[in-house]
Amino acid sequence: MAQPPTADVAELAEVSVLVLGVPGCGKTALINAARGLAPTDPHAAPLEVPPAPGPPELHPDPTQPSLLLWERALVPGAEAWLAEADVVVVASAALFGPQEVAVAAAAREAGKTVIFVRTQADLALHTLRRLLGGGCEAREAALGALRQACTHALHSLGVPASPALFLICSLQPHGLDTPQLRATLLDEAQHCQRLLRPVLCDFEPGVVLWDLPTSAPDTLTTYDIILILATAAFGNSHMELGRVAGKHGYFIRAAEVLEEEEAAALRQASQEELAALGLPDALVFVLSTRRPERYDFAALWEALVRALPEEQARALTLALPPLTPALVEAKRRALHAEAWKVALAASLAAAVPVPGLALSCDVPLVLDALTTYRHALGLHAAGLAGLAARSGTTLSVLRAAVLSAPGRGLSRELVQGLLGRAAGGALGGLALELLVHRLPFCGALAAGGLTFRCTHALLGHCIEELAEDAHRVLCRAFGEPLPTEPCPGQG
Repeated sequence: MAQPPTADVAELAEVSVLVLGVPGCGKTALINAARGLAPTDPHAAPLEVPPAPGPPELHPDPTQPSLLLWERALVPGAEAWLAEADVVVVASAALFGPQEVAVAAAAREAGKTVIFVRTQADLALHTLRRLLGGGCEAREAALGALRQACTHALHSLGVPASPALFLICSLQPHGLDTPQLRATLLDEAQHCQRLLRPVLCDFEPGVVLWDLPTSAPDTLTTYDIILILATAAFGNSHMELGRVAGKHGYFIRAAEVLEEEEAAALRQASQEELAALGLPDALVFVLSTRRPERYDFAALWEALVRALPEEQARALTLALPPLTPALVEAKRRALHAEAWKVALAASLAAAVPVPGLALSCDVPLVLDALTTYRHALGLHAAGLAGLAARSGTTLSVLRAAVLSAPGRGLSRELVQGLLGRAAGGALGGLALELLVHRLPFCGALAAGGLTFRCTHALLGHCIEELAEDAHRVLCRAFGEPLPTEPCPGQG
């Protein structure tokens, strides 16, 4: 956990782009093109393999790690995944029909940005150019005619004027509107990241992981924690790193899947190796590359939070994936301990003496906080997908374990509704409205206090619901609950 070398390095929020379209419309080719990848690129999704039915398939952008593209067939039930997306791309290889327009309308109602993409446009353009006589002028005329036909089809089905529309080729996926589409997605990602960035800079200090070569031990003095990893026996290079790291160094012996007795034997052998190299007091932890929640994960977490100052320990706890019930419980406690800061900041809007202001609240700030809570507890789309991959469970099974409204998806409208219900139970709105009109200054102060209580209660209730969701997800993922004793120092 080290400070970045420059002040410009910042951790960006993840932005999810959900690509929907009927089977066979060219969604995979579209996703490759939108990521700037050729079909032969090693990061490109294979075009000859049809996506498996069920939950969306994740395609990360190799050059934009915070941009996540998800592929999902437009079949019954696809609307359930709209809450997970920040941007929805509706793809079609023909003129857009009622099915595409219906899911686009549902996405807009949920507050999502909607983009329409006409895939395999080269086939239609070839036909139009032949009808227009060929040549460059015919090509431009064909492009204009196809755009007009797509726009007219959308308007005839009730889509508002000037929809975001892009034409993509199947034979030349990087031609036509592909550069503009990628630029639009990156702009939308930057916009969403600005909205999702935590408002309180001291709420969750950044946790930055650095992958360093073993040949540069002199740089280790700038880091708070040094994890020295080995997949085979520890050697002289590891010993030198351990000497420089001192009390900040922890040795990790990576393994795949072992029995508990085998893990204990590997730990003992690793400690003997380091002792023979002159490090008799070295701390060795055995971690699984396939099941990271097993073996010494809890012991390593405990050692790290004991070694770090309180603020850094809390930041590390919130940044780690919630792999065990004990870690979920520690995250729940840490979030509760910080919720009053968000409630106080959100209530400042209500303390401004503006006549007619009854119960006011900084809804975007509360939405940002709940988004942070949801990510910390691993309930966002990428978190569930990662847990599904590690545990061998399907994403749909894990998502079915998320029952709370904030766990399944967040929006401004949801937060406003939750705040309204919290305010209705705290104090009669009519009495507060009269107080504000008769005594604007005192009434506004009262509104600020009420907003603080309502917001703090709302945040606490949502934290409890999200933590329960996280516990259920872990039980579904690993089959049985693990011990839930909290890590020392996190109570």
